[in-house]
Amino acid sequence: MSFMRFQFLLCPCCELATKSSCICYDSGFPCSLGFLSQNGVVLIQARKFKCAPDPLSFKARYGKLLPLLTTQVDEGLMSTLAQFYDPLYHCFSFLDFQLLPTLEEYAHLVGIPILDQVSFSGLESIPTSREIADLLHIDESLIEAHMTTKGGIQGLPSEFLIAQATIYGKAMSEDAFEAIFVLLIYGLVLFPNIDKFVDVNAIRIFSVLNPVPTLLGDTYFSLHLRNAKDGGAIVCCLPLLYKWFISHLP
Repeated sequence: MSFMRFQFLLCPCCELATKSSCICYDSGFPCSLGFLSQNGVVLIQARKFKCAPDPLSFKARYGKLLPLLTTQVDEGLMSTLAQFYDPLYHCFSFLDFQLLPTLEEYAHLVGIPILDQVSFSGLESIPTSREIADLLHIDESLIEAHMTTKGGIQGLPSEFLIAQATIYGKAMSEDAFEAIFVLLIYGLVLFPNIDKFVDVNAIRIFSVLNPVPTLLGDTYFSLHLRNAKDGGAIVCCLPLLYKWFISHLP
């Protein structure tokens, strides 16, 4: 599980990811925990694409990823939930009961089976430009020209990927469009790290399509780390954590 891949974008007032998500500005919750979520960015851009994927066939290939883009997350509710996380018992502890997300629940919510293979560890080799180009069905020279490093980790700017998806969408090149579109979901929604940046870890996880163990690991790791540090940005798939929690509400 990816326990060492976070570089946080800190707000100077309260260590949150961005001022736009900084709960100390407009809520009554303590200035301690916030979230980095970019599902809205992908959704807005997806609506501009001319080659939108067919929902049923897309679900069959990639699971229930599209609903994550339209999930309206109540960040106040999630900020409150995060404060009930018990780092000793690795669960959310309430007065009369405890809750904890499981692999089976996450797999059901994203509609992706857990493959019988070793989960992502972060020790895998960094994919070459040729491998990324083959994965995305685009020219290797474009990958080499736009590969950059942010926060000590390599990756591709989301603006570049969105531009490429738009080009291939207009050209009705479905394979290239869909590969880039799904990578954007992996890099900005499932495994957010740096704002408007898809890092190589997200690319590596996308290449094997076995994201569930890492999704769960990221959730626990980020909750545990931020509670241990008494604040900061919880960087995980916020729409998925939200969908998990509300599934337990009456």
